[in-house]
Amino acid sequence: MYVLCSAACLIVMMMLTCLMVTTMQACLIVMVMLTCLIVTMMLTCLMVMMMLTCLMVTTMLQCLIVTKMLACLIVTMMLTCLMVIDAMHHTVYRAVLAHPPNTINGRFRVTEQGEMITQNFGSTDIAERTLDIYTAAVLAEGFVTHVQPTVQWRAAMDKLAESSCSTYRALLGDPSFVTYFKTATPELELSRLNIGSRPTKRNPSGGIESLRAIPWTFAWTQTRLHLPAWLGVGEALQVYE
Repeated sequence: MYVLCSAACLIVMMMLTCLMVTTMQACLIVMVMLTCLIVTMMLTCLMVMMMLTCLMVTTMLQCLIVTKMLACLIVTMMLTCLMVIDAMHHTVYRAVLAHPPNTINGRFRVTEQGEMITQNFGSTDIAERTLDIYTAAVLAEGFVTHVQPTVQWRAAMDKLAESSCSTYRALLGDPSFVTYFKTATPELELSRLNIGSRPTKRNPSGGIESLRAIPWTFAWTQTRLHLPAWLGVGEALQVYE
């Protein structure tokens, strides 16, 4: 019962953390941790049950069977964790291959910050594996046949971008928007948290125009509105039609 209660508390904490993260990679990390945690807790419960069963058996053959079953469970858990980690690496590999044409050209620059440094380069083996993924992806990208955008596609995207950007900037320039933003989001509370490497604003006395990208997006994420992700899209599609 104690193990189950502890597992439930940890799972809830992981889920709450997953709701707070702002990037897909960070969300993936939390989900991997949650998956490994669930597998570990399930294995712990099964191990306890196996040990109790092993204490109750009366023959050496029965004890050997229980021990083999326990070993199989341990191996299964280890393979599951390795598969999850490998899936994360494949995500990075596919992301590199998905770049637009003529953006890689045999060179790839990556910025690693915060906890991602430890995750990807925390030990020699992990660092070598990370560099293997990047190297393999960059080399493979040179043999990928990309879909070349046509003149019509570029013209359509320019028209959509112009319309959506105008709508986006018009709303942010509204005098009442700043009041709405500060009321609807925990932006002021987030600015007091010492969790970032840099201040939330480039200019402490400035308005939302001086707000950095991460606190701007993180504030909207807490409301589940995700306004920066979709604002202006509807108007752009209407104009294009």
